[in-house]
Amino acid sequence: MAECRGRILVVDDDEGLRDLLVRYLADNGYESAGVAEGRAMKQHLAAHPVDLILLDVMLPGEDGLTLARDLGTHGGPPIIMLSARGEEVDRIVGLEVGADDYLPKPFSHRELLARVAAVLRRRQPVAPSGRIRRFGPFEVDLDAHRLMRNNEEVDISGAEFALLKVLLENPDRVLGRDALVELLKGYERALRPHGRRARHAPAPQDRARSGAPGLPAHHLGRGLPLLARRHSSAMIAPQTLFGRTALVIALVSFAFQIFTIAVITYFALIPLGRHATSDFAALLVDTAQAWQAEPVSERPWLQERIGRLHRIQVQDPPGETAGFTRLLPYFQLLEASLGTRTGAVIELRASRGEDGEKWYWADLPAAGATVRVGFPASRIDVQPWLAMVLILSVGTVVTLITSAWLARWLIDPLSRLAAATQHIGKGQRPESLPETGPAELATLAREFNRMGVQVEELLANRTTLLAGISHDLRTPLARIQLALGMLSENPSATSSIASCTTSRE
Repeated sequence: MAECRGRILVVDDDEGLRDLLVRYLADNGYESAGVAEGRAMKQHLAAHPVDLILLDVMLPGEDGLTLARDLGTHGGPPIIMLSARGEEVDRIVGLEVGADDYLPKPFSHRELLARVAAVLRRRQPVAPSGRIRRFGPFEVDLDAHRLMRNNEEVDISGAEFALLKVLLENPDRVLGRDALVELLKGYERALRPHGRRARHAPAPQDRARSGAPGLPAHHLGRGLPLLARRHSSAMIAPQTLFGRTALVIALVSFAFQIFTIAVITYFALIPLGRHATSDFAALLVDTAQAWQAEPVSERPWLQERIGRLHRIQVQDPPGETAGFTRLLPYFQLLEASLGTRTGAVIELRASRGEDGEKWYWADLPAAGATVRVGFPASRIDVQPWLAMVLILSVGTVVTLITSAWLARWLIDPLSRLAAATQHIGKGQRPESLPETGPAELATLAREFNRMGVQVEELLANRTTLLAGISHDLRTPLARIQLALGMLSENPSATSSIASCTTSRE
C-alpha cells in the first residue's frame, strides 16, 4: 500500500468541484475528505487529524475568511484558499487573515499539487543540505530550495528562487540578460518583472537607515542597480493650498503697505517738507541779510544770538566745503526754497566742525555780497528710511503671522476633506468630517459625509454583485479544468469524472 503523503480536507460548497478535488488528491497519494461548509469542517477537525485544508472563500454561513482567521487564532492546520475572487486585494486579505497560500479559480491541477506539496513541506522539519549560502540575516539552501531569514522560512516563488540561485552561484560577475536567460532555463519570462523590481530596490544606504536586509549586488545588462535614482527639482512656488494662500495674502498685504507709505509720503510728508523748508529758507535768507547789514563790531553778538535761538551760524571767513550725497528729499526741497527766495541757484555743501559734527552751508546773495550761512546736521535729525524699514519689517512680520493663521483657518477643513477623499480613493471609509465652521464649509462637510456613506454602500453592493457573478462563473470553470486535467492523466476514469462534473441541484 502506497504511503500517505498527507491528510487533506476540502471545504467547498460546490459538490462537483469538491468531489473532483477529493478524488484527484486521493489519486496522488493524499488521504482526502470533503465537506460543504464551516460547521461540518469543525466537526471533521474535531474527529480526524488534518495536515492541510483547501478552503473556499464563498461558503454558506461562515465565509472562508472568517474560518481561516479562527483556525489561525487556535493554531489549526495550514490553509490554501480556493476562491473565484482572484483580485490582488482579495489575495492579500486572504493571506493576512492566516492563509498559507491563495489559489484563484480556475486553476491548474498540477499547480494545485505543487502548492499543496510546498505548503506541507514548509510545515515539516527539513535537515539542511550541504550547499548553504549565507548573506546578512539570510540563509539559502540551494539543494532544498529554501530561503531562511533569521531562522524563519521566507516564502518565494520558484522563479524568484531560480534567479536568486543564479546570482549566488555567480558572485562578483556582471550577468547580461542573455547570460541570465541561458542560466535560468525555463524562467526566462519571469526575468523581466524581477529585473524591474531589482532596479527599483532601495539603495544600500537607504536599507541601512531603514533596517532592511542587504542583498547581493549584481547587474542586468549594465547591472541590476540597487542604487535608486533620485530626482529632485527646485520648488519655487509653494505646492500646497495653505502655502499658496498664505503667500498671496502676504504679498497683497506687503504691496498694500508699500502703497500706503507712498500715499502718505506724497500727500502728507512732502507737502509738510515744503512748508518746513520754505520757512527755514526764509530764516537763512533773513540771517544773511541781517549779517550784511550789521556793522562788523556787532556781528559777534548776532552770531551768538542766531546760534542760541535758531542753531545756525555764519561762516566768516568762508572755509572749505565739499559736495555730499543727498539721501533725504529735505535737501532738495531746501535748495528749491532758497532758489525761489534769492532768485539764484543755491547748492548746499558740507563740512566738518571742530567737534566732528557735520554742517551744511549755503552761499546766499545779500546786498551785493555773498554770505555763507549754515546749520548742523542735528538740526534736521530725522531718519525717514529707518522709520520706513521699521514699518515694513513689523508690518511684514505681522502680515506673515496673520496670513498664516488666516490661511490655516481656511485650509484646515479643506485639508481634512482632501485626506478623507484619499481614503475613499483607496476604497476605505473615511472618518466623518466635523460639520462646523463657516456655513459653506459646514455644508461641504455635511454633503461629503453623506456622499461617503453612499459610496461605501455602492462599493459594498458592487463587491457583492461581482463576487457572486465571479463565483458562479469561475467555480464551473475550475471544475471543468480540473476534470480535463484528470482525464489527461487517467483517460480510463471518464465516466466517474464526468459524473462529478455534473452540477447537483
